[in-house]
Parts: sequence; structure tokens; C-alpha cells
Amino acid sequence: MTKFSIIGGAGVVSATLTFHLALTGTVDEIVLLDTNENLLKAHVMDISQGISEVSRTVVRAGRAPDLTGSDIVMLGASIRPDNVVSRDDFLTGNLGIVREAAANIAKYCPDAVVINVTAPTDVFNYLFYKFIGGDRRKFIGYNYNDTLRLKWASAQVLGATTDRVDAVVLGEHGDKQVPLYEQIYLDKQKVLLSSEQKQRIAELVNNWFSTYSSLKSGRSAGWTSAIGLERIIAAIVQKGDEPIPCSVIADGEYGQKNTSIGLPVMLGPGGVQKIIEMEISDQSQKLLSEAADKITKMANTCL
Repeated sequence: MTKFSIIGGAGVVSATLTFHLALTGTVDEIVLLDTNENLLKAHVMDISQGISEVSRTVVRAGRAPDLTGSDIVMLGASIRPDNVVSRDDFLTGNLGIVREAAANIAKYCPDAVVINVTAPTDVFNYLFYKFIGGDRRKFIGYNYNDTLRLKWASAQVLGATTDRVDAVVLGEHGDKQVPLYEQIYLDKQKVLLSSEQKQRIAELVNNWFSTYSSLKSGRSAGWTSAIGLERIIAAIVQKGDEPIPCSVIADGEYGQKNTSIGLPVMLGPGGVQKIIEMEISDQSQKLLSEAADKITKMANTCL
């Protein structure tokens, strides 16, 4: 029996993920916590009825003590994204949310795997590690959307469907992400991209966040995140059989230490089973180190 709890369960990403997890039956119980109790109860009622004929997953509302016994806990709470042009802009507003969540996790389920979605993802994943303590392998920051968007953009430029493309993004979930253009595959064959193709892919990827934010929709990318998060949670529950990029606590891998940064990992019960060290170009290594420096400096301002 797997118990999964979400702090900030009434938000767009959290509610969308809850529906997807319940529909697939990936976990047995989902407990949602949120300060907006009426919206939370509405989600619980709607999702529970919607899945009742196809899934036995139990979805219920809870409060901090209901975190007890959780195998996996996710933080999805955040300030509103109004007038935000960079994920860095969330740091000050979301720090209090992270401190409170960390205190409750430490009190009620200190051994749970912690997945952080709250921006800036890498910084707060590292702060969870520092605030809660314990095995570094149980702290995971969500950044898979970056890799999915690189695959999508590469497919657009290569004239293919996304399912035929393999690619990966390392580094920060933000402005200093490191797309590995030297590791892009089409139908499992490595692609040598031209400078023009790299530029077109970069434009599609880099313009996404500012374009989405300019819509002022008041919602984050819930559907995209739900797909990626379900993949991560399923890999933790069932032990994954292929690497997934996540923000994790580095301890020497890729030359990084005492930071949380996006790297390819194997997941399983208890969190990170192994960090996969790929051969990357000198330029990608340089960019990865720059990303780590930025994340470390931001995290240190909060400690």
C-alpha cells in the first residue's frame, strides 16, 4: 500500500496530478492538504466520483497530522504567478511555504521521499534536504518538463513526432538549464545538429516560459507536469528501468557537491537509486557548473 500526500493539493499541478495518479492507480491513497479547504473538498469530491468506476485509489482531504505514514510527500504550494518573468522571482514569497512544509514533514513523516515542485525547484529541494536532514537520496526536485520541452522542440525542428526523439536537460530548472544538444537522438540514432537547428530549438525552449507567463492565465503547466510527475512517482513505487532527469543532491557527481541540480537518475523505493554519469562536452560541463554556482548562492541566502 503506497500513501502519497500533497501539500498544496488544491493547486493546478497538484489537482491535475491527483486525477492522473488516481486514474492510473499508481498509488493506493492520496491525501491532499491546502489552506483553501473549500476548493480542496471540491476537488476530492469531483475526482473521487470521476474515478469510482475505474480505480480503487482513495482520495481524501487532510491536515498536517494526516501526513503520518506517507511514503512520498510532494510540495506543490506556491504564491500566485502574477507578474512573474523568471522562476527566481518566487524565492522570497515561497520560502515561508517551504519552511512550514519541511517542519511538518520532519514531524509527521521524516522518512518519506520528498518531491518538490515549488519554484525555484533546485533551491528549495536543497533547502528541504538541509531543513529535514537524512539521506540525500530521498529529496527530488521536479524538472522533467525541461527535458520534455527539449524533446518537443527538437521534434519540431527535425520534422518528427516527439516519441521518436530522445534528449535530456541537466542543470537548473530555470534560466541556466543545460540542454545536451550533443545527446539528441532520432529513432535511437544520434543527430548532429547544425548551428541553425540548435538556434531554432533553443528559441522554442527559451521563449516558452515568458510566452506562457504573458498569458496571465493564473495557472501553471498542470497537464505537462502531471504526466512527468506520474512517471517519477511510478518509478519510485515500482523501481524504474530507465534514467529520468531530476534535481537531486549531488555529492561529487559531475564535479558538483552540496547543491541540488538536475541530473539523470535511476529511481526506486526510497528515492534515488543511482545518479547516471554521462559523457558530456566541456561546454556543457562549464554550463552545469555555472548553474550549480547560481543555485548554491541562492540557497545560501536562505540558510
